[in-house]
Amino acid sequence: MALLFMDGFGAGDSRFKWDNGSYSGGAGTSSPRVPGSFYLSMVGGSNSLYKTVTPSAQLFVGLGLASDTNAAVTFYGDSGATTHITVMRDLDTGILQIRRGTSSGTLLATGTQPLYDLSWNYVEISVTISDTIGNVQVRLNGQTTNEVSYTGDTKNGGTGTTIDRVLVYAGTLPTRVTRVADVYILNSVGGGTMGTFLGDVAVRTLSPTSNGIDSGLTGSDGNQTDNYLLLDEHPYSSSDYTGSATPGARDTYGIENLTAGINTVYGVQINGFMAKSDVSLGTAKLVMRTGGNIYDGTTRALNTTYTGYYELYETNPDTATNWTVSDVDGLEAGMEVV
Repeated sequence: MALLFMDGFGAGDSRFKWDNGSYSGGAGTSSPRVPGSFYLSMVGGSNSLYKTVTPSAQLFVGLGLASDTNAAVTFYGDSGATTHITVMRDLDTGILQIRRGTSSGTLLATGTQPLYDLSWNYVEISVTISDTIGNVQVRLNGQTTNEVSYTGDTKNGGTGTTIDRVLVYAGTLPTRVTRVADVYILNSVGGGTMGTFLGDVAVRTLSPTSNGIDSGLTGSDGNQTDNYLLLDEHPYSSSDYTGSATPGARDTYGIENLTAGINTVYGVQINGFMAKSDVSLGTAKLVMRTGGNIYDGTTRALNTTYTGYYELYETNPDTATNWTVSDVDGLEAGMEVV
């Protein structure tokens, strides 16, 4: 599957999607990159996020970026042990640089367009690793030409030539801020529209707006009426919820429609925060109804504290084809006790 990851930061806590969450800050909505969207705000210093992905010969990353420090995106191999390539914003000029290794590594290439302090830009990066024919391309704001690129030695030691980890670094200065939005990560497996730069895209967070076909869970209000009203807030809250002790009990909810003017959907992700009420074994799964059929996510062993889970679908499982806007507008999402 070419689409490996995406995050729109609407849940208010990205620690469940990324493999670390060593940052201070949180979800923001003031001055978003796209009207009605969310972003993650991190202060500089040691703050960062990283995501481990399927080892890939070529990796594409897109993200909205607004920073007044030397924010960076770094690509790793050898199970995260080797730091191969860093694309960073120069602290003094705001111009993007490509470096072999870390942000203090060998400078390979420099762009020309300044990324002004805390001004949103959409940055897309493609990386392949090789001692001789490695390649890095960086594009800005949906352009089809490169802002900065490099071909040559992109392998900073180690043994492998695949990329398996991406890190977003907030920069070195603890008095400065880096904001991140609308992240995608994909590889070139399968080619086509999902194996190359996507352009300037947004990850839309859609909330429950109606009851679905299934209303088998009981809400924290003590009934099974209009349960969607208990799950429609951003960021998520554990003060209201739905649940059941009965295996097979399920809720699904109608989801708000996509914003008018959206024509292309590259993937759908079902997100949920789930917990069990005591120390006994408790399992559940996220579910989606599309085309009138239920599609089950992975069965999860729950904790007594709320934990976030997600299921990513690059194509519509009911049609095995790319998602359409009408597919998304008509789907239901929810959870089932297992």
